[in-house]
Amino acid sequence: NHLEGFSWDSDEGVTLMMAQMSRSGYSLYVDIWTDQPPLFTASIAAVLSSVGYSVAVTRAVTVLYATIGLFAVALLARELGGRAGGLAAVVMLAITPNFSMLSRAVMPGLPAASLAMLSVSLAFVWLRTGQRRYLVVSGVMLAFSALVKPIAIVASVPVALAIILRGLRQPSSLWRWVTKESALLAISFIVPLSLCLLAYNPQASSSQLVGTYLSSKRAYPLDIAHNGRKVWRYLFQENLSLSLLAIYGAIMLLKNCLSSASIIVIWLVLTLIALLTHSPLWPKHHLVLLLYSSAVLAGRAIDSMTNGLRVASTRSLSQRASLVFGLGIIALYLWSLPGIIVEDAELRAAPAEPISQEAVDWVMSETQPDDFIITDYQMIAFRAKRRLPPPLCNTSEKRIKSRNLTGDELIAVTVKYDPKAILVW
Repeated sequence: NHLEGFSWDSDEGVTLMMAQMSRSGYSLYVDIWTDQPPLFTASIAAVLSSVGYSVAVTRAVTVLYATIGLFAVALLARELGGRAGGLAAVVMLAITPNFSMLSRAVMPGLPAASLAMLSVSLAFVWLRTGQRRYLVVSGVMLAFSALVKPIAIVASVPVALAIILRGLRQPSSLWRWVTKESALLAISFIVPLSLCLLAYNPQASSSQLVGTYLSSKRAYPLDIAHNGRKVWRYLFQENLSLSLLAIYGAIMLLKNCLSSASIIVIWLVLTLIALLTHSPLWPKHHLVLLLYSSAVLAGRAIDSMTNGLRVASTRSLSQRASLVFGLGIIALYLWSLPGIIVEDAELRAAPAEPISQEAVDWVMSETQPDDFIITDYQMIAFRAKRRLPPPLCNTSEKRIKSRNLTGDELIAVTVKYDPKAILVW
């Protein structure tokens, strides 16, 4: 089963235990320490309460978010080109190994990116139709994305640019029209964002969300060159053929539809800048943001070549050369496809981790269901159906290195909750 396996990443256990402890009556930010916005944890907690206590069930939540992202990619690719490009974009994104793995992991990065992608896609539908309901839902999806993980908030730029672009087509005053539509977008974004955040303690949540962000910047000094190497390796070693198709698609889109293409290219460039200046940058978690716009542009490349082949006999020499170059990139993608399929097969389920499962069995045999335990591998506690002290649902390297969990605090929590087992993994 592709939803099985012990754990994709230690962050899975962190999210699951935060959700489980919030179900037990403990409050995020007040009792449960977290440096993430609440929406993803809340959605996992809701599924645990309504469907059942299961890792596979919670991974299905991420599958749903991934499906939203694939739909959004198809929608935007269709807006920019045709059906062939939309279908190709979805397939290429779905089988990309990093996306395939994250689409079944209980971690917030991919869900945030998927919601941001949907926001951008709906903004382009609004750009074409002028129906304000699409702009309203675009703003709401942007708010939901920020409430899952704020790193995807750069998607607000293409949405704002879509408003300006449509404003240029209006016979009335540009700035008056842009101001009115921007206000509608802002309300659609701010209202759900505020309602969700106000449901939690504002002082505690701002301290943990903003305070941890600032302290992590001090703990992890920015190294743009190091980040650049990570991004280069991700784009041009791990996903070379997709990246080349995206570049080709961007060039073709700029030649044929400068205004819409500019928005997508600006979005991709700003996403790159945001990632290059993000610290710490975890490639497996953060760089998936690049795959969405890359898949859309790659789909546009497929559309361009499909159309070019239909009328190849009427094309100029330079246009034929461009078409041949594009077909060469497709050949490179097809050549790399068996390797992609093999890697996806290796990622068909999370690693089994038999030693970790032995730890789960030991915890269940040596402790009672209502007991607290302490562990730095939270998936063990979740699978053993044991409680963690709420302040220790997250014991990540980032939290410790940024001094948001000190030795004195750990001792105090241990004394307070009297754990019946302590596992340092």
